Parts: sequence; C-alpha cells; structure tokens
Amino acid sequence: MEYLLNFLSITGTFFLLFGVLYFIQKLTIGFLPLFKKVVFKRFILGDLVFVLTSVLLIISIIEIKPIY
Repeated sequence: MEYLLNFLSITGTFFLLFGVLYFIQKLTIGFLPLFKKVVFKRFILGDLVFVLTSVLLIISIIEIKPIY
C-alpha cells in the first residue's frame, strides 16, 4: 500500500511542478512573437519549448527517491 501512495505522491508532485513551470513560462516569455510560430503545421513553438524546458528542469533539479 505504501508503494502505491509513494507512486501517487511522486506523480502528483511531478505534475504540479510541471504545471507551475509551464504556466510561469507561458505568462512571461510566452508573449514574445518568436514563441507564437506554428511548426510542423500543428504545434506552436512555445508549447514545445515550454514542455521540454519544464521536464528538463524538473529532472535536473529534483531528486526522486522511491521508498523501498
């Protein structure tokens, strides 16, 4: 049971941090015209960059330790 709770805690923390970082980037540098370009006829450049940088920041800064 504690494995499930630990997994849910780690997943929830990751999604919360991801959402906050994405939101901050979208509201600050997301207004620049460079990040509003459409790439591959489907995606907005800003969304791709913000997702990538959010995930990389979380992985590089936060240390995830599962409970055994």
